[in-house]
Amino acid sequence: MSQFFRRLIASIFLLGITLPLLAAEPVRIGVLAFRPKPQTLAQWQPLAGVLQRAMPERNFVVEALDYPELEAAITRGELDFVLTNPGHYVLLAHRNGLSAPLATLISKDSGQPLSDFGGVVFSLAQRADIRTLTDLRGKTLATIGTSSLGGYQMQAYELTRKSVRLPQDARILTTGMPHDQVVAAVLAGRADAGFVRSGVLENMASEGKLDLNRLKILNRQDKPDFPLQVSTRLYPEWPFASLPNTDKDLARRVAAALFVLEKDAAVTRAMAIHGFTVPADYSPVEELLRELRQPPFEAAPAFTLQDVSARYQWQIFAGVIAGGLIVLLAIRLVLVNRRLAAARTRDHLLVSALEAVGNGVVITDTSAKIEWANTAFEPLTGYKPEEALGLRASELVKSGQQDQPFYAAMWSTILRGEVWRGEVVNRRKDGSLYDEELTIAPVKDESGTILHFVGIKHDITERKKTEERILHLAQYDVLTDLPNRALLNDRLQQAIAAARRDGTGLALMLIDLDKFKPINDTLGHDVGDLLLKEVARRLRGCVRESDTVARIGGDEFVVLLRTVAHVPDAKAVAEKIRNTLNQPFELAGHRLSISSSTGIALYPEHGSSEVELSKNADIAMYHAKENGRDNVQAFQPEMLDGRDAA
Repeated sequence: MSQFFRRLIASIFLLGITLPLLAAEPVRIGVLAFRPKPQTLAQWQPLAGVLQRAMPERNFVVEALDYPELEAAITRGELDFVLTNPGHYVLLAHRNGLSAPLATLISKDSGQPLSDFGGVVFSLAQRADIRTLTDLRGKTLATIGTSSLGGYQMQAYELTRKSVRLPQDARILTTGMPHDQVVAAVLAGRADAGFVRSGVLENMASEGKLDLNRLKILNRQDKPDFPLQVSTRLYPEWPFASLPNTDKDLARRVAAALFVLEKDAAVTRAMAIHGFTVPADYSPVEELLRELRQPPFEAAPAFTLQDVSARYQWQIFAGVIAGGLIVLLAIRLVLVNRRLAAARTRDHLLVSALEAVGNGVVITDTSAKIEWANTAFEPLTGYKPEEALGLRASELVKSGQQDQPFYAAMWSTILRGEVWRGEVVNRRKDGSLYDEELTIAPVKDESGTILHFVGIKHDITERKKTEERILHLAQYDVLTDLPNRALLNDRLQQAIAAARRDGTGLALMLIDLDKFKPINDTLGHDVGDLLLKEVARRLRGCVRESDTVARIGGDEFVVLLRTVAHVPDAKAVAEKIRNTLNQPFELAGHRLSISSSTGIALYPEHGSSEVELSKNADIAMYHAKENGRDNVQAFQPEMLDGRDAA
């Protein structure tokens, strides 16, 4: 064995000696204190005891911190885990690289588990001048801070829907943590109204600190399954996440302990929670922050898969290094078995190293028959290593998802003595498919003859799903799942290029819903969202599969018709859409009626670029509005004169 591998093995043993020393370092959990710090610390201190019992070799410490203290501690690298509100988590994830949530909190009220929470807008009961959210325009509003999701951002989002924009349309009084100070400011008359998260008022009343009859709730929401007073829609409860430098095995063990916490009734009762559950979908929180242009979304950046690579560059780099080390160890193992029959002890050490890695490792002969596989092979493929011996990998896991040229190119590479890397879709023993990152390295003797192949197999199913979800979120509207403006522009550019090449035409329609805002303001955004989803469904039913229906704004939709040469053809489709939208909508117990105003622009007649077509379709749509709404207008050059005169 070479001097290099003797040193490597010695380093591994030294690492095993020093790891127990690292275990003495305390594991710090930072909890955002939205109530007084002593009260927050008393509530969450039992969590340290639970984790201590699950991992006695670790020392867990819970710290109650306000916003500035929590952010400073994360920046200084003093924390391992964080429990904070979802809006704050989104900010920290972008700014400090927090992990994806390990778990989502399930709170409890009157014995009922709650995995969501909302925001509350309240004022003194005696204030006759404050009855609705619009009455808050020009008033002084108390909040713990604009970075609080439940204590500011949820309420600001609801006010925006009522055309009251913060902080432009009101005076903001920042009290700082805890939420109790917001209540005190309203009771003392220093603020006209206050923002707190759901549950704060009820908790203060149960503690004898507040008479609820002195307050009234604005924009009260009827949530039959939610027992607390709330003024906004509901969002997922607080996420529990790890810091980038936190040991991954420790994070996994902590998450496992959190998931079984609800079985310990005494502890959950002491913490006044139900427990934790699998991570919730926090994309609605991101959408809220984007709408309000709150950090970290002050600007609207273009989000691509390159951003993912930039964000996780160190993890990717570490994975490449680990994969290279595994390949080197595997190659060395085969050479030792062939050439150094006397070094069985050292061979056993190398085998142990391969067994310890998290990736599946297989060694085959030159005909791809498996001679050895590590224990990680079984959870990846479903086959025990002894079941795989003597069989070809293609006989076990081949899914048929890759064609013959794919495998021909792979074999051509490795038979040339080169390393092959790629992604494959394989099939487990139970028949389920999974995505695998595969590296195959040839093992040669001194003369260059290939003796074996070493395969390194890594399950990337979840990573692929995450990449697909990120790409979908970047290109599709969250509410209606229609293409958004970015994807529409891309398809429009492609359609124009194809029409220019083939000498054909296309039509662009801009559709604006009439009477939508009164419905949204009167019945609430829940009904408004249902209406927009149904409009999207009807629009898709009016066009061909090759056409595109997109949502580009609140109640604005765009239809792109390919291969349309004449205005009458486009108008026929537009009239079909108009008649379809004129049919009543039966939603949430309401019978709703709307209409639509549509503007049409044709390529190349009304414009040769996406900018010209979009502008002229918009002009035509406004002419439809000015002509009494509920009609279709195709662009005409004289419309430009009327617009200039206006």
